[in-house]
Amino acid sequence: MTLTGLPDFGLPPPTPVLHQPYGSGPFTVLPEGMDVPAAVDGVPQLRVTLVRGAAPDLPPAPYGVVELRLVPRYRLDDALAVARNRTPGATVEPFVAAGGFLRLVAVPGAVLPVELTDPVSMAVDGLDRARCTVRVTAAGAALLVQLLADGLLGVNALVELEYRGVAPRLPATVVFDPAEFLPALAGGQEVMAREDLLGRLATDVGALPLEILHAADLDPAVLAEALVDRVGTRFGAVAPAPTGAAQRGGHLRLPADPPAGRFTWDLREPVATTRVLVLTADPMADVRAFVQAHGADALVRRRTVPPLSTGQLDVTVTVNLPERPVGVLDLGVELAAPPRPPWRAHRVAAVVPLTGSADDRSARLRLAPGEPPELTSTTYVVVADGTNDPRYGPVVAQHGDQVRLGVGDFPVAFLPLRVDAGLLELCTVVASFEPADPGWPPGQVELDAAHPVAAFTQPPGAAAGALTLELRPLDGAPPLSLGPLPGVPRTLTAAALPGYGPQEVSVTVAPLPEGATAVDLVPEDRSDAPEAVTTVALTADRPAVVWRYLPASPFRAGYRWRHYAGTGAPAPWSPVQTAGTPLVVTPQPNHVPEPGRRAAPGSPHP
Repeated sequence: MTLTGLPDFGLPPPTPVLHQPYGSGPFTVLPEGMDVPAAVDGVPQLRVTLVRGAAPDLPPAPYGVVELRLVPRYRLDDALAVARNRTPGATVEPFVAAGGFLRLVAVPGAVLPVELTDPVSMAVDGLDRARCTVRVTAAGAALLVQLLADGLLGVNALVELEYRGVAPRLPATVVFDPAEFLPALAGGQEVMAREDLLGRLATDVGALPLEILHAADLDPAVLAEALVDRVGTRFGAVAPAPTGAAQRGGHLRLPADPPAGRFTWDLREPVATTRVLVLTADPMADVRAFVQAHGADALVRRRTVPPLSTGQLDVTVTVNLPERPVGVLDLGVELAAPPRPPWRAHRVAAVVPLTGSADDRSARLRLAPGEPPELTSTTYVVVADGTNDPRYGPVVAQHGDQVRLGVGDFPVAFLPLRVDAGLLELCTVVASFEPADPGWPPGQVELDAAHPVAAFTQPPGAAAGALTLELRPLDGAPPLSLGPLPGVPRTLTAAALPGYGPQEVSVTVAPLPEGATAVDLVPEDRSDAPEAVTTVALTADRPAVVWRYLPASPFRAGYRWRHYAGTGAPAPWSPVQTAGTPLVVTPQPNHVPEPGRRAAPGSPHP
């Protein structure tokens, strides 16, 4: 994967929810909360399905399925203002989640189904939208339905979201044996809070079996972060926090039997790593409002399934994949049960196609009577590369009648692109992807208000290809091109456009004038009426000023200028200058702004 543009954990974040990029690219904005979105019909996407068999004395026994979707909430404009204050011309993009966990939290005295108070793995769509599906007992489902009817009083959610970035770099090398270092670091614990690992390394690193070479004046806190990031990436895995401890910033599961050998890490080398964002939120607020207006039954479905013959197993496949995979002819999963002689001599299999818009599919397998539901799943993808040969993913062991699949379970890397609804009110977007692998087909797709999401693909582990975007304004303004950009998952919002938000122009005069000279400035999308024009004066004592303005449209964000003519005939306006382009003017006769005319070194927004 490319590191350019990822959040740089080695640079201080301007705010807790804003990361500077590694190398170049937009700043990354973290969400401040998660909400339950509404479907097209306006119903919140929290559903409880009550399932029972047609005959009470035959399987399946009654149970419930809880499905919840979450979308992040950002303050992009605030983040953009901070980013541009630090780096003029900066842009921002929402973060990309790599997975996560969800649990519901009840206030003291409230009761929740136990299945929902345990951490539930969330499938992410390759960007920042998550889905989780949980099977609960019939009693648990009934309890949740009652909570819905009561307005979900006293129920909050705790979300742990993984996201990738670049670990801090330091002028040092460390040498260690994982079989000695990791047990000493963890102190016998299998799952540790990140902050505990940081504290151990920052204060007791000298007592650990770790050799630090070529180091001079290292900040212990930064060294600790660099080591924890690398240890987690190389040896550990993100784990859900123990009950009551999830607010502590993420946890790592370290191996119980780490490998032995001599490891040498150059901490100057950039390394991709994963950190955890913890959100304690009330995503149920909109659900409560909906239930008050429409009743809880609108969120509850009841399904009666036909009786299953002895040994038959209905398997539900739940997926969370980006919409419109470009150049993908087919994708799906094969479910299989190996032979179990003497009860069953043959392999049993079913292929479940996953193309189309449905999120859940099912298949029925005929097993031996009393046979446990031990299965395997193998995903496949057919890419339009001229051969139409399927590509198969690994064989994965499954247990039970639920198979959950996300973007990381397929034999291709999905590169989803979502365009924000607000931006699609202004333009359509034509996206073109050129993969780095010459044997992989390029792709092109148009996104509009009806189709805001698409996904390109490439081989897993391939270098990032090139993504080019052409934004075509609906008002007839000239198209705007972005790129080539790294071909990585991204959500495109107006805040990613250079012409969005407040703009500033450096205005200087050269050579220095003997008296004063002045220029008129006006945003591209404004008339030259006097109230829209700003005049700035330049003198030998003040040869440079900064003019600030706010465009009405990111597609008409430039400016025009002319020499101020005083009481004489106005000079002609210049052609439109690109937003942010510095302006250097030559001295003109000693014209100064007339009384009452706006003139300031840094003008307010017109």
